[in-house]
Amino acid sequence: MPPVVPFVVPILEAVAAHYELPPPLYTCEVDGDGHALAGVEVEVPRDGVVMMAQRRKFWSPACLGSADAYEKAALHAIKFLQGLYGFVVRDYNYECVVVYRNCGNAAFVVAASAVRYAAYLERILACPHS
Repeated sequence: MPPVVPFVVPILEAVAAHYELPPPLYTCEVDGDGHALAGVEVEVPRDGVVMMAQRRKFWSPACLGSADAYEKAALHAIKFLQGLYGFVVRDYNYECVVVYRNCGNAAFVVAASAVRYAAYLERILACPHS
């Protein structure tokens, strides 16, 4: 099985660094039913000088040997921070695929137009002139 490359956790860490938040904490706990949970904890400042920072935990069910749970918990944390700070995460891989698809569509349109134009010229040249 190929290794899984996490991509959400680094995004969460980049967001925390950008907004000068403490680095996220990654925890693993067992709930009352004996199920393992992967957790991501972020600390966000509160308004005012006297109030302490607020710590928010996001949980996801964990399977043995799976880093997927931390990715899901980190995704919940990112969504929370998006609501708080109003930023947008852009997926450059998706954008590259869209650009590639649009270029392919444009190339097809150009090729089809060239074929139609060539057929049109062929008909004109084949027609006897009076």
